[in-house]
Amino acid sequence: MVAWVDGRSSGKEPLSNIWGNWVNDNTVDVRELPAPLPREYMLTQNFPNPFNPTTEFRFTIPNTEAVKIAIYNTLGQQVETLIDEVMHAGTYHVMFDASALASGVYFYRLETPSFQSVKKMQLIK
Repeated sequence: MVAWVDGRSSGKEPLSNIWGNWVNDNTVDVRELPAPLPREYMLTQNFPNPFNPTTEFRFTIPNTEAVKIAIYNTLGQQVETLIDEVMHAGTYHVMFDASALASGVYFYRLETPSFQSVKKMQLIK
């Protein structure tokens, strides 16, 4: 979280507001897509695959619930968490920047309390 004070003057008296904004490390961009509410879970294959250094995929969840999407290496070690929050039912688009990772095979996993799915992707630098 980044916070700052806006001290601009409104003409008569100083205007002082505290503003805040969430900042991530810019390795992932998640956007909800306008679409009818889904009836089932889905995790699509990333595209392009193999990729360098960015790729994208979509997922759908039919209910509001906790969602976790994490990246794992071939040893099963979690190397990055893309999403770990409660999300509303919908279809989402994920852009992932793997610039900080080494070339190789990785797995991305969508996990909710009632569903899980794993897909394989290959990073080539």
